[in-house]
Amino acid sequence: MIRVLEVNVDDKGFGGVFAFVMNVMRTIDNNKFVLDIAAFEPFEKYEHKNEINSYGGKVYECYGNGNFIVKQWNTCCNFYGLLRKEQYAVIHIHSDVGYKLLLYGLIGKAAGVKNIIVHSHSSGVEGRLRWLKSGLQKIAKPLLSRQNFNKLACSKLASKWMYTDDAQSGVQIITNGICLNKYRYNPQKQQKMRESLGIKPEDKVIGTVARFSFQKNPEKLLEVFNELLKKDNKYKLLWVGEGPLKDDIVEQARKLDIHNRIIFYGTSDKVYELYQAIDVFVMTSRFEGLGIVVIEAQAAGCPCVCADTIPAEAVLSHEYYSVPLDAEVDEWIKKIAIACGNSKNSKTEKHCLEKYDINHTVMMLEDIYVNG
Repeated sequence: MIRVLEVNVDDKGFGGVFAFVMNVMRTIDNNKFVLDIAAFEPFEKYEHKNEINSYGGKVYECYGNGNFIVKQWNTCCNFYGLLRKEQYAVIHIHSDVGYKLLLYGLIGKAAGVKNIIVHSHSSGVEGRLRWLKSGLQKIAKPLLSRQNFNKLACSKLASKWMYTDDAQSGVQIITNGICLNKYRYNPQKQQKMRESLGIKPEDKVIGTVARFSFQKNPEKLLEVFNELLKKDNKYKLLWVGEGPLKDDIVEQARKLDIHNRIIFYGTSDKVYELYQAIDVFVMTSRFEGLGIVVIEAQAAGCPCVCADTIPAEAVLSHEYYSVPLDAEVDEWIKKIAIACGNSKNSKTEKHCLEKYDINHTVMMLEDIYVNG
């Protein structure tokens, strides 16, 4: 039995890293591997902890209290203490910034961990103090690249963001796998889901699954949707997610008098069901490491209209339309109208989706966990 500690993982906002780790946990052979969690933020749902426990895993809450510096210091001390106590041979560290991967990796090295895996999940920084985070990223990138860690990334773009050019040959691209069968388009499920959401047969539904945050660029989506309604008032927007900018976006929607055409759904553990209700998936992100929700949308048969910031690896369907991030709103509207004219189907090429099958992802991770 191999115990692996998944580091810097929590269910806050049901983000991509959490979804990735949970998909792995649900699929990996629990007779050979046990995945534990080192959380640096509180978990939001006990149900998620209970599910992790059901697979034999444990959630260790390593976060500290106090101001920013004191909290970080306490978190690092708690993490080091956990590693010394539990004697993990393998730790898998997840982050969107290099200074966290470097710091937690060095703590792992100091604690005697033999197999230290660092995993890049993004291609930019968000949240408060972005200027500071960007500066720290520039400092940490060459230092992290020189470390003898097993380096992973969710896309080539995420790899280039996290590691120097000299280190690229040693980086493994690990696709964020999903359970494809859950997402497959089903007309009966579509009708049932749309009825449950109060969507009329004549409504045209565009949808997104994204946090209300700087990275996801929610103000752009709201601008596009507002102008879209001026041309065709049959559109509705299904917005799945939470985040720090949500209140601002909801208030702006009210001021524009379009809030009654938007379903602010919140987060969901069954987002695969919500894709069934969507006619066109839209993503306006400023940057993405991969954009796993774009993969999910295509697996669900949704035509996609996305910003050109989405990595090329995420483009799988012929009904995928890329729009320059800084394009005029009319360009977005034109592409959405074209996409909405396409029939939703489940014919995304099987060979294109195969590398995003969670079984393929788990097979690669099992080898890394065993052999380093």
